Amino acid sequence: MPVIYGINPLLEQLGADPAKLEHVYLQKGPLHGQLGRVTRLAREAGVAFSFVEKKALNRLADGGAHQGVVAEVGEYEYAQLDAILNSLSKPARLVVLDGVQDPRNLGSIVRTAVCAGADGIIIPKRNAASMTAAAVKASAGGAAVAKVARVTNLARTLGEIGKRDIWCVAVEASGDKAVGELDPDLDYAFVFGGESEGIRRLLREKSDISARIPMRGPLNSLNVGVAVGIVLFTLAPR
Repeated sequence: MPVIYGINPLLEQLGADPAKLEHVYLQKGPLHGQLGRVTRLAREAGVAFSFVEKKALNRLADGGAHQGVVAEVGEYEYAQLDAILNSLSKPARLVVLDGVQDPRNLGSIVRTAVCAGADGIIIPKRNAASMTAAAVKASAGGAAVAKVARVTNLARTLGEIGKRDIWCVAVEASGDKAVGELDPDLDYAFVFGGESEGIRRLLREKSDISARIPMRGPLNSLNVGVAVGIVLFTLAPR
């Protein structure tokens, strides 16, 4: 059964939708601070919990940093693309990820997108990280409230997004415009490439424009999670 682990992800899930939690396991010993809060919220929500040895938590979390708490959950529920597109804010903000492989990067991006008020995150079903326990942990609670859609064909998806009069922007080092030159009042779907390959040619061609994050130092690239944060907060609605 899938699990989530870590104090913040558990607290966020208990606050957002405790019904998805099948069972919470806590490390035996004194319940200090936030672990005591997890126990109290689980009891109030009617979620079953029990106390186990640390080695059992290590096994459940597959060696992840569980901070003394692991929960069994149902399968992660991805959002439907149509549902996201039919409930966009104005101006709209979407994040499209082309082949991000590291689940920790994906989780970090999910949290950043939630904090920036993005309407949704779109990822491919193949050759990319999915919302695993590691991604949920890295989201630090963002996964409990984010809308993440998983699609078969990103190129086709960009076409569907374009039909909604949303500008598809390929974010890459050689972009035609600086991100700060874009109009923050327009609707955007920002396309980001994976850690090693960047944005695929077909998706670049499907995008309306390309944009770059200006660099001042000797390096010309950023971690994809950092890039997402810079773009979303630079283009935050006025």
